[in-house]
Parts: sequence; structure tokens; C-alpha cells
Amino acid sequence: MSETKQEPVAIDTEFGTRLRRLRLQRGFTQAELARPRYTHAYISTIESGRRTPSHQVMEFLAQKLGVHLDELETGRPVGLAGSFRKQLDEIRLEVSRGGIEDATKQLKRIIKEAHQFGFPRVEARGHEILALTLEQSGDTERALRHYDKAIELIRTDAPTSHAYAIAGLIRCHKLMNDPHQAIFIGESYLERLKKEQMASPASLVRVQSAMVLAYFAAGSRIKAHEVAEACQRLMPRVNDPAILATAYVNIAGVQIERGHHDDANVSLAKAEELFEVLELNNEAGIALLARGYNYARSDKLQAARDALTRASEHLAGTANAPEHANAEMELGRVDRLEGKSKTATRRLEGALDLIEPGSQPRLEAWAHRELGLALAVNDRVLAEKHFGRALELYEAEDLKLEIARTHVMIAELRGPEEPIEQLEEYRRAGAAILAIPEL
Repeated sequence: MSETKQEPVAIDTEFGTRLRRLRLQRGFTQAELARPRYTHAYISTIESGRRTPSHQVMEFLAQKLGVHLDELETGRPVGLAGSFRKQLDEIRLEVSRGGIEDATKQLKRIIKEAHQFGFPRVEARGHEILALTLEQSGDTERALRHYDKAIELIRTDAPTSHAYAIAGLIRCHKLMNDPHQAIFIGESYLERLKKEQMASPASLVRVQSAMVLAYFAAGSRIKAHEVAEACQRLMPRVNDPAILATAYVNIAGVQIERGHHDDANVSLAKAEELFEVLELNNEAGIALLARGYNYARSDKLQAARDALTRASEHLAGTANAPEHANAEMELGRVDRLEGKSKTATRRLEGALDLIEPGSQPRLEAWAHRELGLALAVNDRVLAEKHFGRALELYEAEDLKLEIARTHVMIAELRGPEEPIEQLEEYRRAGAAILAIPEL
């Protein structure tokens, strides 16, 4: 018979089981499915796994069953990969809105099903978004593992496809106070792109913009400036609005550091607009937080308050407690600068409540120090207690400049009670640290 003359095709071992399931779902007997071209006995041998059908036979069976050939052959419903990608895009928005718990459940399901159906790129994308979810929740160690898993799944793809996960690794190592490892990962990746001549403007901007903050954290301002300038040259060739918006935020950090506050505000306004269009609430909140920070450092306190209030409202609805706390702390600083010490104290105490103790030591230290400054007007004893806690946290992180600054604040709080020699020693220490050359 014709079925014995065809070359067999390579299929999975569960084909027979799948054929039987589809046949029964549609109410066919083996004989009905076989007619008019084959016999029920032949269908029986296929379902039992004793025969491998030819491509021609599979085409006949798929047509009779009313399914696409690929679904019959592989078990993957037609359009499943596209459906997974659409779901992942929707979950990405849900993560930015703060729906972390439900998003995590959906992501784990999609990762499992993508693995089952053999969609490694979809599986990798699931791991990337799950990593971002963990990163946003403050669980950077687990986020690192999922970014690594995403790269492993698509390791044979072009290196440009790894850019999202590489940028995530850079951010996580920077957040874990290991900027040198972050820089190593970024520079190694960029060197690979150059060596293999596989660089694209989008992959370069995505990774280099993440490296800007890592260089700052490592104390290498010159490198941060160089990388930011490289991003700016490439950005006109990038079409992805999410990549552009993130780059605008990170480049603004360099502009603020240089004192170019108006340029930073333009960059941050562009970032905010793009994030709003993309409906990424968390990211829009961070852009607003940066705008408020920028306004405050250029003494535009009312503009700072407006931007920071909007930032806090955006971030309150997300799961990003550290950035929400950051926005509230900046508002507390504005309150203090406007002479509203009691309002500043209440706001800063509320910000501290948002931070899980030990999870964000630098942020926690800054909150305690701001509380010390706010309390210095009415309660010097409690103010010094908060300065002391800030000092402990900065010392644990070995942040010499912040240690020196905090010592000076304590000395100035004590005033006449502090020996002049000690005060001058603190001030000299701060000046010496500021004079340390960059590496």
C-alpha cells in the first residue's frame, strides 16, 4: 500500500498518542479516520507507536482531523508562540503596574509551557520578565539567576539577542553594590559584539546606558561620561521607545552631575513621555523621581515638589517600594529646605517604613541622615541618634565620602560641645576624600 512506500519523517515519540487523542476528540473510529486511503490496521500501528507515518500520510490525517500539520506533527497549536509573546507583553505591563503576584504565576506557567512545546526564545523572554519582576521587588539575587537562565536558553542565537538580559545583570550587580562586576559583564559583552561584528545600535544603547550608573557607582565619572556620550551618538538610530526612554533617564544622571540641569530636564521629560505612551507606570514614576531630584538640586523647589508628588503617586501603585521610599524621602528633603521640619520628619519616617531593614542599606542610611537634619531644629538628641544610625550603615558599606559628610553633620549639630580640632578633622577628611583621583 502507498503508506509503505514513503520515506519516514523524524517526529517525536508521542505522535501516536497525540493522533489517538485528536481522533477521539473528533469522534472518529480508526476505520473512519483511515478512509478512503488507508486501513484501520495501519492507523492502529501508528497509534501504538509501531509505525512511523510518511509526510504524505500526516498531511492526509491532519486534513481529516481538521488541524494544522504542524500541530499534528509537533503537538504545538498553530500560533502558540505568537500567543505566548502577546501574553508576555501584557504581563510586562502588569508588572509595571504593580501586579507582581499574579504576573509571577503567569510567567511561571508560560515558561513551563514554552519549555514543553520547545520555544526556547519564548522561554528566555519569560525568564527575562520574571527577573525584572524580582529586580523590581528587591530580590536581586534571584533576578540574577533568571537573567543568566535567559542567556543560557538563547546562547546559540546572535549575541544582540542577549542585550536585555546583559543590561539586567549590570543593574543587579550595581544594586548589590558590586559595580566592578557589573562593569566587567558590560565590557565583556561589548568586546564580544565588536569581535564578532554583531553590534546593533539598539543592543549597544541598551547595555551602555545601563553601564553609565555602574561606572558612577564605581567612582569612574570619566568613563560614565564617555559611555553616555556614546549612547547619545547612537540614539538617533534606535527605534525601540523603551530602550530610548531608559537611556534618557541614565544620561540625565550624567547631565545632572555636570550641572547641566536644563539638559537633564529635557532628557527626563522625553523619558517620561515615552514611558507614559508605553503604559509603563513604574518606569514613568522613576523618570518623574529623577526630574524632581534634578529640580531640587537646581533650587526649583516648587517644580521639584510637583514632580516628586506625581512620582510618589505613580510608584505607590507599584511593587517598587524602594523607589517609592526614595520619592517620599526627596519630598521630605524639599519639606526641610522649605522650613517645614515637622512635615519633613513625618514624611521621612513614613519613607523608612517602606524600606525593609537591611535590604537597601544606602537608601536607609540616607533616610536616617535626612531625618537627622530635619530633627536638628527641634530635637538634637534624636537627630544625633539618626545621624549615628546613618553612620553605622555607611561604615558597613565602606562609603568613605558619606562617612565624612555624616561626621561633619554630627560635629555641626553639636556645635560648641564638639572640639574645634575634631570638627576640622572631620572637614579635612571629607575634603581629602573629595580630592581622591578617579581610577
